[in-house]
Amino acid sequence: MSVPTLDRSDVPTNETVFTRDPQFAMHLADMAQPLRSYARRLCNDRDLADDLVQETFLRAWRSEAGFTPGSQFKAWLYAILKNAFRSHYRRSLRVVALPDDRLVTSLIQNETQSSMVELHRVEEAISFLPTDQRQALEMVTTGGMTYSQAAKFARISIPNLKSRVYRARLKLLEIVN
Repeated sequence: MSVPTLDRSDVPTNETVFTRDPQFAMHLADMAQPLRSYARRLCNDRDLADDLVQETFLRAWRSEAGFTPGSQFKAWLYAILKNAFRSHYRRSLRVVALPDDRLVTSLIQNETQSSMVELHRVEEAISFLPTDQRQALEMVTTGGMTYSQAAKFARISIPNLKSRVYRARLKLLEIVN
């Protein structure tokens, strides 16, 4: 079996890697500050906002060929940023922070049988809620989102989200009691 040889013409050089449309790169650079401001409003976290803008630029750079010149460049970048934020938020819901061992030990020691039964009843009651109400309640309570953030994420109005949370809480009281 022979080992394939690598021809020097197959190796990309700086000239071949960075021969993208200079206008595209300039438009990206011009959008850095507006995108950063929008990202900060979305997530209320300066570091996360910077990461989201960087991810937006990376995705835009990779998808440059898919961008149609003459179309709304700014809107395209905002859509990429919003999708990056949603992806980050979905991933963050799956991450569970492990508490300090001392805290766990103290909680276990103070836990009583009746409180465990009550917790189980509430968890079971939550599973009986309609999907839209359960999701709204989880975003606002355990998800740590504000009503505004949760409404944006669910693509509904803030009053609609508040109504869903209120109805979910009423239904929980009804089920548990």
